[in-house]
Amino acid sequence: MNQEFADAAGTAGSTFDVYVREENGNRVGTAIKRGFCWPALFFSWAWAFAHRLWPLGIVLLTVTTIINTLWVYFSEDKPVVGWAFTLINGAFVIFMAFKANEFQRARREAEGFHQETTVNGRTPAEVLATLQIQTAGSLTYSLGGVIAAGIFSAIAVFSIMVGMVGTAFGDRSYEPLSLLVSTAAPALFLWYRSLRPPLNFLRGFAWGAGGWLLTVPVVTVLTLSGVGERRPEQNVHPTGPRITSIAVLPLMNTSGDPQQDTFAVALTNSLFFKLSASRSVKHVLQVESLAPDKGSPRAATLQELIANTHFGPDLGVDALLFGSTKHTDARILLTLELIYVPSHTTLWSNAYDYDLTLRNLLIEVASKEISARVRS
Repeated sequence: MNQEFADAAGTAGSTFDVYVREENGNRVGTAIKRGFCWPALFFSWAWAFAHRLWPLGIVLLTVTTIINTLWVYFSEDKPVVGWAFTLINGAFVIFMAFKANEFQRARREAEGFHQETTVNGRTPAEVLATLQIQTAGSLTYSLGGVIAAGIFSAIAVFSIMVGMVGTAFGDRSYEPLSLLVSTAAPALFLWYRSLRPPLNFLRGFAWGAGGWLLTVPVVTVLTLSGVGERRPEQNVHPTGPRITSIAVLPLMNTSGDPQQDTFAVALTNSLFFKLSASRSVKHVLQVESLAPDKGSPRAATLQELIANTHFGPDLGVDALLFGSTKHTDARILLTLELIYVPSHTTLWSNAYDYDLTLRNLLIEVASKEISARVRS
């Protein structure tokens, strides 16, 4: 019988193992390709979900999300470490692409399928049609539904990555449990529904939107119970003067080592970009130099600088962010002062002593404290 099947299928194309079982008195089956699996290489967890390999899909999704999150976390300050995680991710998906079909065979055998023959063909559907074997109903899926589910899943993965990076930087806006319920749960629900044909692309999107709506009461309950509650920031509604614009002045290098000037510039840029992204300040300006010209002496204090150069009025800003920094092999020392230009008074000041590896967290914390004292 196997030889007849092989003759009927022909010898062109790839090699497929045909698995068959009885369903309601009919012989149904699936054809699994031997060797490397290209869809598993490019789509990994999406391919696993489409073939109902749920545990494998969840593992692939979790591992790739964590690796990609680590890449985002380290890519700015430690690009070598970031590229290392990129290589790890690449090696992982290539390994899974070689092993993907073996996982699929093991799953089908656990579901009661048995290998009946090995034949050549171009596609699994063509092989089964040539052998006059119906595709098992439990293994059919709607391509449009899978595409819709994949898009919603990509949104979920992106949200989880942003949340993980934000949590690592000390941002409590993202609570892991609420994030999983509001993104991952609807995506998995849509994957399950998309594999129940008929479900075209538009219906897939409708089911996806419905899945997200179903999580609203759950997330609301979690938030009201305190699980998803954001930690209150200090002085969210300050009572000081109204600030709508800030000028970020270059941080002074107080280490005495000219080679640390580059580090001070980088820290200044990081503060500027972080404050620019804040909703508390409408306009953030970065000043490249504190001195009117190269021959001018450096002001000892910011008040002296304002008095001598009329920095604040000339820039047309409400406040100036002024500070200094130095670092050793292990620590960063940063002092910051927020000056109200019209009165030359200090609105806020703070000093930070952080581990050098926590530079991003330092910038995050400092920018949040500054934003919390601005009332725009």
